[in-house]
Order: sequence, then C-alpha cells, then structure tokens
Amino acid sequence: MFDQQEIQFAKRMYQEGNLPSEILRFFALQNQKATVPDLMRLFQEALLLTYEDVQCIGGWWHDGTGELTDDQLDAFLLSAIAKSHRLG
Repeated sequence: MFDQQEIQFAKRMYQEGNLPSEILRFFALQNQKATVPDLMRLFQEALLLTYEDVQCIGGWWHDGTGELTDDQLDAFLLSAIAKSHRLG
C-alpha cells in the first residue's frame, strides 16, 4: 500500500525524533484505507524490522481503541529498533 517515497518519509520522521506511535498515527490518518498489516509492512521496510518486531502494532490503533497505549507501543518498537540497529 505504501510506496517507496512514503517509506522513506516514515524513516525520515523517525530520524527526526518522531515516536513510532506518532508516525503510525500520521500514516493511518493520512491514508484512511491503511490496515494494520499495511502499517506493519511500512515499519518493517522503513526501519528494517522483522515481522515479530512489528506484531505489537496489531494491538494498537490511532484512535486509542487498541489494547496498547501509545507509550506501550513506543516501548516495544523502540526496543526492537535499538536491537535491530545493534545487530545490523
């Protein structure tokens, strides 16, 4: 669903200090047809994460109706990003 330009923009947003929840919210609101799997693939490609790393996105939604809060999601994803970048 997301093209290379959007993937690069998500990567740049992260590099500029945006939290994962902020990036995901931006893309979910900008693209109303985006699904959880779309957002998961976006983060896999933009931040070089594995499927297991991004599964937590399935427990979150931009309007606060998910099982995970922004803080919980950010903690999971920031940990995964730090681990991924140490190994890569």
